[in-house]
Amino acid sequence: MTSLHLEFSRLAVSVLVPETLETAARDVFFHVLAEGIPARVDHGYEVRVEEAGWTLLRDGRRGGTYATGIDLLFALEEDLENALIARLEGWIGFHAGAVALGNHAIVTLGLSDTGKTSSTFQLIELGLDLVAEEVTPVDPQTLSVHPFPQVLTLSRRYAETFEAAHTVRRGRLVYHDRMMARYHPRHVRHTPVRLHTLLFPAYDPTCVPRLEPLVPGDVLTEVLRYCFPPVGSDEQLYDHVIHVLQHCQLWRVHSRDVASARALLSRIVEMVPSRA
Repeated sequence: MTSLHLEFSRLAVSVLVPETLETAARDVFFHVLAEGIPARVDHGYEVRVEEAGWTLLRDGRRGGTYATGIDLLFALEEDLENALIARLEGWIGFHAGAVALGNHAIVTLGLSDTGKTSSTFQLIELGLDLVAEEVTPVDPQTLSVHPFPQVLTLSRRYAETFEAAHTVRRGRLVYHDRMMARYHPRHVRHTPVRLHTLLFPAYDPTCVPRLEPLVPGDVLTEVLRYCFPPVGSDEQLYDHVIHVLQHCQLWRVHSRDVASARALLSRIVEMVPSRA
């Protein structure tokens, strides 16, 4: 068994994995592996190989059992997201991906299958660095976007369509099955960056591709749906979201295919200062 130590913003964990899963685990969590033992460990995970499959334990308590080690690692990623959300007191946890250009962050919000992850993927391939995926922690007082880097999960069809038109340069695409692809970015930020732009993807194959400027009142209710349940009060979350919306650019990205999304996201990148 090998003990791996992972460090995120406000979250440090240890993961005990069998040697047969060590390489895959290091690949998934490459960007958050700590070289030494952290000063504190918030949760301890253990992976056991049993007759029924691969079982995940958290702090000594049995969790789910999975058919393969890769399925277990996917479940571990989700559990880490929930563990981080539980520690975000005073911060906002957006269901979003975040990338950085210079000291400025672009955060793409949305629910599953809205174009959130594909937009993050495209922005990385356009030259930006990954900051966070799935859970994006934001300090509303400083507008700092804190790192929570993870491997991106894309539909295989989307990834293949992208690869047919563009060379993947800033990461590695891995196809796991007929439905899913995973993107391992090479360029990741490990320090907070200041929020500059919020994006709202709106994929529609019949639309006229365009960027739609927004104001806080247009999206307040929508953004609240993209926030994970607050550790503090709902009123505090409401106030924090209003403050964030008032201090960044807001755009809805209406795209109908890979090419139109790339063109529109390129225009967004041009609007972001490349320096602090």
